[in-house]
Amino acid sequence: MKTLVYVCISENTVVGVLGLGTSTQRALKFNKDNCKTIFGNFRGNIIYNMLHKTTETPAVKNDTDLYIDYLATDSNMRNKGIATELLTFAFDLPKYKDCYIEVLSKNTIAAMLYKKLGFSIYKKSFHIFTFLQRLGNPILMKKSKFIS
Repeated sequence: MKTLVYVCISENTVVGVLGLGTSTQRALKFNKDNCKTIFGNFRGNIIYNMLHKTTETPAVKNDTDLYIDYLATDSNMRNKGIATELLTFAFDLPKYKDCYIEVLSKNTIAAMLYKKLGFSIYKKSFHIFTFLQRLGNPILMKKSKFIS
């Protein structure tokens, strides 16, 4: 199985992490027994089922679609172009035509970066957990390669 997790390293330190999902594979995988050991049988089972449904089912439909499962930069290295570099790397992968990323509506800094890089809003949705945590609503954004 091919890994879809990439890191950006500067001066022997990981400064950014990118996880990608495709129509057949996701960057995250959870172990049910570990969840049950950590959280107990009942809660562990519920947590595992939620995580599994969210992170292990295909995020996109087509073989030429790419989904950004996660993107993180070291807090000391923000505003230095690392997220831009990682997103550009992902978008430039030759097999993929459309790239999707999800951002919470209250994460305006990330949303502005994605718009600057050519992503546009594709779909807005409502998620009770992010709403209750006052994080905003999920916004799915898309960027397409224009192949002539």
